[in-house]
Amino acid sequence: MNRWRAIALVGALAVGSALIATTSAVGSPPEATGKPILDQFNTGIPNSSINGGSTAYEWQQGVTAGIAGQLTRIDLFVVIDAALGEVSATEFSVRLGSPWNSSTPVWATTTVLRQGWNTFDLAKAKIFVDVGVEYAIGIHGQSEFNFNPGIGISYDEQYPGGDLFVNGSSAESEGNDLLFRAYVRPRRVRGN
Repeated sequence: MNRWRAIALVGALAVGSALIATTSAVGSPPEATGKPILDQFNTGIPNSSINGGSTAYEWQQGVTAGIAGQLTRIDLFVVIDAALGEVSATEFSVRLGSPWNSSTPVWATTTVLRQGWNTFDLAKAKIFVDVGVEYAIGIHGQSEFNFNPGIGISYDEQYPGGDLFVNGSSAESEGNDLLFRAYVRPRRVRGN
């Protein structure tokens, strides 16, 4: 774990621990209450984009939860380049655990993305995370030769809480990370 990720994880653990004092009973989902709040994000400058259209590339961005509760929404920043042809459908998924992760997604959808921020509603998926637990945002194009859409990325380790992988290998040589926002509905603190 690099130094910046360790610092971010310690900060996330401190904030998350202050917000959420107890865990749910074994075998039962935690009781999430209130409005979802922004938990983790990388909204830095979009330095480039990754190929989100071609089946040849499967991407996973690691995200470390800073708040315990229900993962309700993820937003991705998309770049469409008309010079690269038509926009093809892209599979977007969430897997529990760190990337690279070949487990079955706990949630997935295939859709045609549009320019700008795209929102994925995960509320019905009932995905629960704990502070410090990593999950992976997956991107996999559905066209053999299409390079659109592009999913925005930043350079220089703008999100130190997780790494970007492509086809099982780290894509962190330049500190690349997806541009994303993840929202969690906090778990109820017992006694309140």
